[in-house]
This record gives sequence, structure tokens and C-alpha cells, in this order.
Amino acid sequence: MKTPIKELMDELAKKADSLPDTLDANAAYLVFQECYDMAKSMLEKEKEVLIDFAYKYGDLTMREMSDSFDKEYK
Repeated sequence: MKTPIKELMDELAKKADSLPDTLDANAAYLVFQECYDMAKSMLEKEKEVLIDFAYKYGDLTMREMSDSFDKEYK
């Protein structure tokens, strides 16, 4: 399972691959705006994932939480 931020990074990489080599200022602004909007929408999803993770794993030490997070999302 991917975290929303990882999903966003993958989407941005796909978009970057499809951009022309040269962009004018208007096109660059539109690309930036689209990326910003995607990041903003993914922030809510990220909160949900972290809340679900905290609920699932409950009372763990920081080290246990880190290990569990790595197992869950990598």
C-alpha cells in the first residue's frame, strides 16, 4: 500500500515525463498550480492514513512505530 505522498510523487513523476523540454511562463504556472492542487488534496488523505495507522498499531514506542510503518507502506 502506498501512502498518499508516495502516490503524489509517482503522479508528479509521470507528469514531469510528459512535459515538453521548453515551457513558457504560462505553461509553467499551470503545471505548478496543478501540482499544488494535487498536493493539497493528498494532504487530507495523508492525515487519514496516519490516523488509521495510529489506531491499528496503538501504543508503540517510536522505534516500533517506525519499523511497523516501514513494513506497512514499503
